[in-house]
Amino acid sequence: MAHELRQMHGERILDKIKSNLHGAEDATYDHLTIGYRPMPQDRLPIVGFSPGNSDVYIAVMHSGVTLAAIMGRYISHEIMSNDLIDELAPYRPSRF
Repeated sequence: MAHELRQMHGERILDKIKSNLHGAEDATYDHLTIGYRPMPQDRLPIVGFSPGNSDVYIAVMHSGVTLAAIMGRYISHEIMSNDLIDELAPYRPSRF
Protein backbone atom coordinates (compact mmCIF):
# COMPACT_ATOMS: atom_id res chain seq x y z
CA MET A 1 0.00 0.00 0.00
CA ALA A 2 2.84 2.44 0.79
CA HIS A 3 4.16 2.19 -2.78
CA GLU A 4 0.71 2.83 -4.26
CA LEU A 5 0.16 5.81 -1.94
CA ARG A 6 3.50 7.35 -2.91
CA GLN A 7 2.75 6.78 -6.59
CA MET A 8 -0.72 8.34 -6.30
CA HIS A 9 0.64 11.46 -4.57
CA GLY A 10 3.59 11.65 -6.93
CA GLU A 11 1.34 11.60 -9.98
CA ARG A 12 -1.01 14.17 -8.43
CA ILE A 13 1.86 16.55 -7.69
CA LEU A 14 3.45 15.98 -11.09
CA ASP A 15 0.13 16.71 -12.84
CA LYS A 16 -0.10 20.04 -11.00
CA ILE A 17 3.46 20.93 -12.00
CA LYS A 18 2.85 19.98 -15.63
CA SER A 19 -0.36 22.01 -15.84
CA ASN A 20 1.15 25.13 -14.22
CA LEU A 21 4.75 25.21 -15.39
CA HIS A 22 5.39 25.79 -19.08
CA GLY A 23 8.00 23.35 -20.38
CA ALA A 24 7.43 20.73 -17.70
CA GLU A 25 5.12 18.57 -19.83
CA ASP A 26 7.71 15.76 -20.01
CA ALA A 27 8.82 16.02 -16.37
CA THR A 28 9.11 12.87 -14.27
CA TYR A 29 10.09 12.22 -10.71
CA ASP A 30 12.80 9.89 -9.55
CA HIS A 31 11.82 9.31 -5.93
CA LEU A 32 9.11 10.49 -3.59
CA THR A 33 9.06 10.41 0.18
CA ILE A 34 5.87 11.12 2.09
CA GLY A 35 6.15 12.77 5.48
CA TYR A 36 3.17 12.80 7.79
CA ARG A 37 2.56 15.75 10.05
CA PRO A 38 1.78 14.85 13.64
CA MET A 39 -1.82 15.00 14.78
CA PRO A 40 -2.26 14.77 18.56
CA GLN A 41 -5.03 12.41 19.70
CA ASP A 42 -7.34 15.25 20.75
CA ARG A 43 -6.27 17.38 17.75
CA LEU A 44 -4.84 20.10 20.04
CA PRO A 45 -1.18 21.05 20.45
CA ILE A 46 0.94 19.31 23.08
CA VAL A 47 3.35 21.82 24.61
CA GLY A 48 5.35 21.68 27.82
CA PHE A 49 7.81 19.81 29.94
CA SER A 50 7.41 16.06 30.01
CA PRO A 51 5.62 14.88 33.17
CA GLY A 52 8.10 12.00 33.42
CA ASN A 53 11.29 13.93 32.75
CA SER A 54 11.60 17.67 33.29
CA ASP A 55 14.70 17.72 31.06
CA VAL A 56 12.47 16.98 28.06
CA TYR A 57 10.27 19.66 26.49
CA ILE A 58 7.54 18.50 24.13
CA ALA A 59 6.16 20.63 21.29
CA VAL A 60 3.86 18.79 18.89
CA MET A 61 1.13 20.35 16.81
CA HIS A 62 -0.46 19.90 13.42
CA SER A 63 -0.35 23.61 12.58
CA GLY A 64 3.32 24.11 13.37
CA VAL A 65 4.00 26.46 10.47
CA THR A 66 1.21 28.88 11.33
CA LEU A 67 2.01 28.80 15.04
CA ALA A 68 5.81 28.79 14.71
CA ALA A 69 6.45 32.43 15.59
CA ILE A 70 4.37 32.62 18.76
CA MET A 71 5.21 29.08 19.87
CA GLY A 72 8.93 29.75 19.40
CA ARG A 73 8.64 32.79 21.64
CA TYR A 74 6.53 30.99 24.29
CA ILE A 75 8.61 27.82 24.30
CA SER A 76 11.96 29.61 24.49
CA HIS A 77 10.60 31.71 27.38
CA GLU A 78 9.45 28.64 29.30
CA ILE A 79 12.69 26.73 28.75
CA MET A 80 15.04 29.63 29.46
CA SER A 81 13.20 31.11 32.45
CA ASN A 82 11.38 28.06 33.83
CA ASP A 83 8.34 30.38 33.97
CA LEU A 84 5.22 28.73 32.57
CA ILE A 85 2.94 30.76 30.32
CA ASP A 86 -0.72 30.57 31.37
CA GLU A 87 -2.02 30.55 27.79
CA LEU A 88 -0.36 27.19 27.21
CA ALA A 89 -2.00 25.52 30.24
CA PRO A 90 -4.73 23.70 28.23
CA TYR A 91 -2.07 22.13 26.00
CA ARG A 92 0.23 20.54 28.58
CA PRO A 93 1.31 16.92 28.12
CA SER A 94 -0.02 16.13 31.58
CA ARG A 95 -3.59 16.22 30.22
CA PHE A 96 -3.15 12.70 28.83
